Amino acid sequence: DGPDLPLGLETDFGAHLGVALGNVRTYGATGLTARIGWDLDSSFGPPRIRPALSGAGEFVPGTPEDPLGGYFFVGVDGRAIARDMFLDGNLWRDGPRVEDRRAVVGDLQAGIAVHYRSVQLAFTFVNRTEEFVRQDGPQRFGALSISIAR
Repeated sequence: DGPDLPLGLETDFGAHLGVALGNVRTYGATGLTARIGWDLDSSFGPPRIRPALSGAGEFVPGTPEDPLGGYFFVGVDGRAIARDMFLDGNLWRDGPRVEDRRAVVGDLQAGIAVHYRSVQLAFTFVNRTEEFVRQDGPQRFGALSISIAR
């Protein structure tokens, strides 16, 4: 159990460790996510933009007695990248590539997810560090998702 918070708020923290092996991307990743909100047990975290923090976007629909839940979240993720086809070029033949790719990339993500009965609406904002030396600053982007539980 976490600390006693006002208004019935709950908190949780989740760490992750992962590996991706493929011809498009190969990397190791680790990170941490923190959430604060209501009815956290009904969700496994918000839908995410890949590659990103773990989180399935799955949730348990609210009941007629307790139909509403939601939370704010913030997370960090770091990836040690061995291969990224979009920067390293084609695996089987020569082609355009970025010569000064960074070996480590980080993401900071924040957002909100709210579900009412069987519908969840979530927004995630991502700030990703530069992926190569001459990149014109970090990437910032967001995603809005709607999920329906059956």
